[in-house]
Amino acid sequence: MEQAGKPSQRGTFDFTRVIPHLSRTSEVQRLIVEKAGFSHFHFALRSPLPVSFPVVYVLDNFSDAARRAYDEGRSWQDDPVLNYSGGKDTLIWREELPRHRRIPLLWRDASDEGLSYWFIFKGGVTAILSLTRGALPLSGQLAEDLRPLAYQACRTLLDIVARERKSDFPLLPREKLSSRELHILRLSADGMTAEEIAHQVFISKSTVNFHIKRINRKLCSRNKSQAIAKAALMSLL
Repeated sequence: MEQAGKPSQRGTFDFTRVIPHLSRTSEVQRLIVEKAGFSHFHFALRSPLPVSFPVVYVLDNFSDAARRAYDEGRSWQDDPVLNYSGGKDTLIWREELPRHRRIPLLWRDASDEGLSYWFIFKGGVTAILSLTRGALPLSGQLAEDLRPLAYQACRTLLDIVARERKSDFPLLPREKLSSRELHILRLSADGMTAEEIAHQVFISKSTVNFHIKRINRKLCSRNKSQAIAKAALMSLL
């Protein structure tokens, strides 16, 4: 893991902008403007898979011109917040990001003041909420005080993205792993062989292998090792 404060290398994403009707984002707008005291927000939902080309959905309340510049210029590839991998779950821009990389192109007409929050949701999906143009000077205490509100806004925005994409969320297995399959996958992740698992759960080795085949199919994995890696990234284990 990189040290806090260091952005990752230039990102490669399957980038999709979500533009819902204003009525759907009114609750978030109220939370952020009236309760948090910020006029602008930027929300990104990033999948854990595929690792080399993760899906990213973006939703914000910036102007159409700012969005076009950000999207058409592919500025999300160099966005220091979207690409951040320093390990912290709350960042105050002026304290944590290098000055030359603080403000993504989308926000250049804003200010150098802003903060970002990271939350992990079902399936290992990462939600990133950034707030800018605030009424109060930013501090660590203010950022911590606003974190519950930011989480509430992220939950609402995640639901909006799911409705707009007409899916629960496309990153989770289409077929849910059964409790027995999860148990076998966890034992496999601990390094146990099919024979050892069979002895542990009182079933035959062929039945263990049958379950592993079903796990691979549900997770679209080529083998047990890939299934374990995917399940870990999706927080299934």
